[in-house]
Amino acid sequence: MTYEEALSFITGLINYEKKFAQYNEENYNPEKISHALNSENISLKAKIFHIAGTKGKGSTSIYLAELIYRHSGESTALYTSPHIDKINERIVVNGVAISDNEFAELITEYKDKFAFYGFTFFEALTFIAMVYFERKECKYIVLETGLGGRLDATNFCKPVLSIITPISFDHTDILGKTLSKIAYEKAGIIKENTPVLSAKQKFEALRTLKEDAFKKNSLFFYLPEIVNYRIDRKNKIVDINFKDISFKGLKFYLPSDVFIDNFILSLIAFKLHFNELNRKVIENVLQIDLPFRMKLKENFLFDVAHNDDSIEKLFKNIKAYGVGGERKVLLFGILRDKELKRIAKVIKKYRKMFEKIVLFDFEAIRNSGSKELFDLLKPIKNVEYVKDLKNFNFDENSFYVITGSFYIMKYVEILAQKFRK
Repeated sequence: MTYEEALSFITGLINYEKKFAQYNEENYNPEKISHALNSENISLKAKIFHIAGTKGKGSTSIYLAELIYRHSGESTALYTSPHIDKINERIVVNGVAISDNEFAELITEYKDKFAFYGFTFFEALTFIAMVYFERKECKYIVLETGLGGRLDATNFCKPVLSIITPISFDHTDILGKTLSKIAYEKAGIIKENTPVLSAKQKFEALRTLKEDAFKKNSLFFYLPEIVNYRIDRKNKIVDINFKDISFKGLKFYLPSDVFIDNFILSLIAFKLHFNELNRKVIENVLQIDLPFRMKLKENFLFDVAHNDDSIEKLFKNIKAYGVGGERKVLLFGILRDKELKRIAKVIKKYRKMFEKIVLFDFEAIRNSGSKELFDLLKPIKNVEYVKDLKNFNFDENSFYVITGSFYIMKYVEILAQKFRK
């Protein structure tokens, strides 16, 4: 199979990223991956760091993989989702995505097995990622969950550390209407006698995570209790203090408290397992450019915030770091299955930050919901809706904030490049 044929084949499988199925063990079953790996005599020898949560999973995963690889020099794998431009982005070893040829070869080799094991798109992709990582003799794997945790395809593993990023409201029709129920699903990645590290959580979520860890006899580490840090936004430096280690004046790249929080979560995860830290490595990783996270390109800011909590933190960071000028325009595209009422409240709260708020629809694997969001925001004077942003008239004197979904990033970036020309 060619790369294009392989891509067409795997994306033609049942894909719950396009439309979620009823959330139960019949439709979502991580044991299928375990069974397939065992049946194909694929024995993962790598140590796995498993990451779940609502916000910050992707950036925490990237930071952790970079810390491990740059510090240890050992082959380190990274599995994330969704991708922004190309599916290869999801399967990475030592910072390099799987090649088109390698991807096509794996799909060709196992395509007949996908039906045999009853794999969905995400399960098939997870399976070939694990095969690829084993063949690359990866010593470490950083594994980001797709949906929830308990029934996610990545939950086949016994990790050396389970990591929970901040939990908030997202996919409530599937994972539950309360933070406790959502946290219960995320806590599904916690394994017996396996340490757990959690980011700062709201009370309901924290209580659920602690109870689950206690039941499984797993040590629970809570980030606010084991580390202190101070952020100097003006100079973009951070001081970090652990019980036995202190780092002063660390320079960071992204103008965002959120990504400092995510970085420190990954840093403590690294420390818990390796019990050592190298300042030079820390400084280098703090400088990496995360894909479409607070990404500044002239008068455009791209960020993949896509739920009410992350969107509000984005707006707060823009204000706190003085990003952009007075004439800010919000370009917002969102999927229909997101928490639109919650997101509408956040936009209403911060509407005065923007001279104009433009909601637009877009093509994606799931239905766009910007028109529905616009209907909730109609009373606001500076809000408008356009069906397609390609006919939008950009103004060189405005500063554009683009957010709402992973799926709009590349499309708007291309439009922005055309405008700058």
